[in-house]
Parts: sequence; structure tokens; C-alpha cells
Amino acid sequence: MSNVSERRLVDFPSVVSGIKCAMAVQNTLTDNPRIALKMGLHCGDVSFADEDVFGDGVNVAARLQDLAEPGSLVISETARRSLDAKHSDHFTCLGSQNLKNIAEPLVAYGWGLSASAIQRHLFELPERPSIAVLAFDNLSDDADQTFFAEGMAEDIISALSKFHWFFVISRDSSFSYPNRAIGTEQIARDLGVQYVLEGSVRRVGNRVRVSAKLIDAVANYYVWTERFDGVIEDIFDLQADTKKPSSGPKRQSASSQTAADLIWILLSTMPFAAS
Repeated sequence: MSNVSERRLVDFPSVVSGIKCAMAVQNTLTDNPRIALKMGLHCGDVSFADEDVFGDGVNVAARLQDLAEPGSLVISETARRSLDAKHSDHFTCLGSQNLKNIAEPLVAYGWGLSASAIQRHLFELPERPSIAVLAFDNLSDDADQTFFAEGMAEDIISALSKFHWFFVISRDSSFSYPNRAIGTEQIARDLGVQYVLEGSVRRVGNRVRVSAKLIDAVANYYVWTERFDGVIEDIFDLQADTKKPSSGPKRQSASSQTAADLIWILLSTMPFAAS
């Protein structure tokens, strides 16, 4: 056993013995919330120098560990090939993964991963920030206001589409999920986007309330949720002042800030959004 930073490196005489040990440890720790381990396993060459261990096997195993979540195990395709059907059937293919400091993409397999984690690894996202704006729900008593709610979402799609560095799903595709029969993560996966904007519109007389939620479907959390109020006379005077700083809620992920800020500004600068 070798101690590499906060990681623990263990070498085994065979892939099967390593996987059996990893599964046994994770199963033992299931009822112990104070200890949650992420594990990665690869079959490759290693070399020893004093108390340190080096080599391809070490580097790949460490990067596979980064793909795991607490309580799970991720192995390489090389390791899986060493397993018989009895053991290999326990693993789910996570597709080809680009690992840090590893030259070639590597196919990984996971055990003990949640459904959302598996979906995140299977996402094939555009290089640009990507978003689908779903049709806004009509919460008014008047069913005819459905067109009004959809028009609100269309205006947001149109505004976002003006920024060429943004990958925006077309109206026809993003509006093809009536009544939200499936979850947001599945919608994002179907459309190949990271962000999903959903919302609702309630109109009473000349007053309008728009509620919006920006969801990072890959990380599976709400980047922000907000409510905007105003009057119907101002509803079509949409502006996108992207130069002023965002005053929106705190972001949970630095990597999502740019895209989230742009969407926030587009909504918060609408005249009816004034608090």
C-alpha cells in the first residue's frame, strides 16, 4: 500500500482480487456515513522506488477514481477484459472518457454509481455552453394564456440565440415535452445540453408573474430560481444588457457562472422584472 496525497494506492496480484476487495470494502462501509470512499481500478504496469509507486497503472487508476462518486468503483476497459461474465455483468459502461493527463480517451465502467452519475458520464455536450428553454407552464385560469406563456419562452430563445458562442436548442425541439412526462435530466440528455431553463407564467388582469429555474442537468442542481413581477404593458419590451454585472443569486459552480449570468441578465433586465 502506498499513500499518494489524500489517496490510498493498493496493488493486487490480479484484477479479480482487486475488484472483490473494493466491492467488499464499499459494501462494508454502506452503513457508515462518516466514511465514503471513491475507488478507481486499472490493470497496468507499475514501478516501485523507495516508498513510492509510479507508472501507467497508477495514473489511470487515479483518474478513474475522479470519475467515481462516494461508495462506488470505476474500472478501465482493460481491467474489465480480465473479468469473467459473472463479475463483468456488475459494471455499467460509462462510455469513452477523456482523462486528465492521459493521452488517449479510455472506456470506463462503473459499479455502485447512481443513475444521475451514469447519465453525467454518458452526456456528449457541445463545446459551447448549451441550453434548452422549455415551454413555460401556464398557471392562469384562462387556458388561452398558454400561447402567452409559450411566447415568453420563445422570446428568451430568440434573445439567447443572438449570442453565437451559445448553443441554443430550437423551439420545435425544446417545446416537444408537453406536461413534463419525463425528468429534466432525461430531457437534457435527449437534447444534448448542459442547462435547462424551465418556468411558469401567471397572469391576473394586467399583472404578470414569471417564475424561472435554471438547472445544470449535468451536475444535477438548480443554478438559480427566481420570480419576476410586472405589468402586461411592458411585457414585450425585452432588453439584454449584457454589460452590466449580474445581481443574481450566488452560483454554486464557477464553471457555470458565465452561462448562468447571461441567462440571468436576459431575464432580470426585462422591464417587468423590477422588484
